[in-house]
Amino acid sequence: MWFPLAERHRAGIDRWYDCDHAMQVCVSAMYVTDERFRAHYDERADGLAAWLVEVIAAGVFARGVDPETAEWQ
Repeated sequence: MWFPLAERHRAGIDRWYDCDHAMQVCVSAMYVTDERFRAHYDERADGLAAWLVEVIAAGVFARGVDPETAEWQ
């Protein structure tokens, strides 16, 4: 699966500030809801923003966090 990619993504954010899995899924939501983030990812590959959000959601779900109810603490 793509879970290692999701974990690498979280670790990248964690370099700058504490980022648990719930926070990661909240950050990733901006990749599709904020046009600036969407453009950044989708310019690299069409649909990349949405794909990355799905990968992160699956990764955090596998760790026991519901991506639909995750909250930034």
